[in-house]
Amino acid sequence: MRSQYEQKVFVTKSKIFSAFTQLMHRKNIHNISITELCSLAEINRSTFYKHFGSQYDVLNEMTDNFLNGLEERLKDISPDDREETEHRVTACLEYMVQNSDAALMLMKNCTGNDFVQRLFTMPKIIDLLNERLRHVENDEKMQGIISFVTYGAFRLILEWVTTPDRADPKEETALILSLARKICD
Repeated sequence: MRSQYEQKVFVTKSKIFSAFTQLMHRKNIHNISITELCSLAEINRSTFYKHFGSQYDVLNEMTDNFLNGLEERLKDISPDDREETEHRVTACLEYMVQNSDAALMLMKNCTGNDFVQRLFTMPKIIDLLNERLRHVENDEKMQGIISFVTYGAFRLILEWVTTPDRADPKEETALILSLARKICD
């Protein structure tokens, strides 16, 4: 049970996250002013600055929250079983659908490669890639394959998430894994 203060912080941050997501769907993070964000969130600037230093801090916390939620979803799935691999990727896609506003905003507006890097280096994801590539002896080649697979998968997932009548997560999983297997083997 949250204390009254914790509940107040939760409500305030929820307003900020919601307003930030709306703005990020319309414009680049560099063009979002704190005044505009606070106005849309219906909070004072001083309230904003109690919790965040900039719009970039909001993006970082939203990224952390999204990836922590995804990690929580994956924590009980074994990295060793091939069937579990399909289950793991499907669980990721289902999580993205359930959190589609945040997923879309983060995927479309990731600054640099930070979000992609963090998404695909989560322990359960990187374990999967390392397991599939254990036969590759050259580290440079292995890193190249990992980069190709992760950025290719990211692009497929981005297109899938942005399609209104998207395929079922299990179908998209089958596509991603079949392509990844062809590249990794």
